[in-house]
Amino acid sequence: MFPRMLISAAAFVLASTGASRAGCLYKPFEFFPDKNDGVIVGAVVEKGTTCQHKFKEGKGYRFTSVEIDGEQPPHGALKKVADREFIYTPNPEYVGDDIYAFKICAVKGKKEGCSFVAIEAHVRAASRKQDVGPADCKVGDPEKAIAACGPIVDDAKRTPAERGTALKFRGMAFFRKGDLDAAEADFSKAAELDPNDSEAFSNRGLIRQQRGDVDKAIADYDKAIVLQPKQAAAYVNRAFAWRMKGDLARAIADATQAIALQPSFAGAYKVRADLYRSRGEAEKARADDEAAKKAQRGQAL
Repeated sequence: MFPRMLISAAAFVLASTGASRAGCLYKPFEFFPDKNDGVIVGAVVEKGTTCQHKFKEGKGYRFTSVEIDGEQPPHGALKKVADREFIYTPNPEYVGDDIYAFKICAVKGKKEGCSFVAIEAHVRAASRKQDVGPADCKVGDPEKAIAACGPIVDDAKRTPAERGTALKFRGMAFFRKGDLDAAEADFSKAAELDPNDSEAFSNRGLIRQQRGDVDKAIADYDKAIVLQPKQAAAYVNRAFAWRMKGDLARAIADATQAIALQPSFAGAYKVRADLYRSRGEAEKARADDEAAKKAQRGQAL
């Protein structure tokens, strides 16, 4: 079965966004500058390449400053190249871990504050070119998946189901590389091949949500849920979307439905806990935090 893409268990929070470019890989992330919070983002950088960071304002936010926080990274250089845009360059022969951070300040309505985004970069030796085959069209190395899925997608002799699965795997690979345009295009093609493919709609919704097209994302989640009412991941993704629109009641309702469908879903408890905290319901949030820990322990057994 094609894995559902879901942002829930990662250390992401919602508001303004950043995305990966150039020679580094990391998932799009989000944060709340007005809540004085922070987020730690893991990145993989190939030796001899650079990592570009470009920060985008979330709905209702206006950045007042976006700057490098603290000292230069121990094993490279971080340079501001444009408004809200930075490039990290590891030392030429360095392979290993590095760290650097940004301080982003913003206003939203009458609220203002700053968020700290720390990048934990793992600089690795450049990967060798390897032959790929159909078996590499799966979740794993994004470059391998993109190369292996392409011939399947383009093979008219393949069944629509085979091509649709390849499109979804390739879409996920593009997402992991930070290429949201290509990812959305692949999930859209998969949905065209099979209008009853709930996962294609759910995953396209996630891409659109990452791009700030929240209403389109909700429409995709709605479609996915109609096609597959027991798809817990789609409910959690839609909960994130409702939160971005400021509708905490609907967001909590969706997270609650996800838990009802999949009581062992640790990520759903975490999402609902955060929603409860946003409404000032600390006791309910603590209960969900404990439920999430219990579910994670159960998954580890």
